[in-house]
Amino acid sequence: MKALYKRRGPLDPKAVTMFIRKLGVYPPGSLVELSNAMQGMVVSANMSDSLRPGVKVYHPDIPKREALIIDLTIETELTVVKALRPEDLAPDVLLYLNPGKQVSYYVDAAPRS
Repeated sequence: MKALYKRRGPLDPKAVTMFIRKLGVYPPGSLVELSNAMQGMVVSANMSDSLRPGVKVYHPDIPKREALIIDLTIETELTVVKALRPEDLAPDVLLYLNPGKQVSYYVDAAPRS
C-alpha cells in the first residue's frame, strides 16, 4: 500500500486513495508485529479505522485451528507497530500463520443516498 501511495502521481489520486481506504493500510494477508511483540497476519480490514484491523496472532501453545484473532478496535491497548515480510518470521510462525492460503477479499460499496 505504501508503494502504491508513493506512486499515485500517474494514477488518479482519488482512485488510489479510495482503493487504499477500502483495503486498509494493512490489507488482509499482511504480516504484522503488534505492540506486545506478538506476530500475526491481518485477517480483516476495518473501514472506520484502517490502522486497527483484525489480526490472527501466533501463539505456540494454541493449536493453529484455534488461533486467536484479535480485533484491534476492541483491544485498544494494542497497535500494529510494523509490517513484516515472510522472511522476517521464524519458519514455525510462518507455517502457523500460513499467509496466502487463507486470504480472500470482499469490497462492499456503501450505498449512495
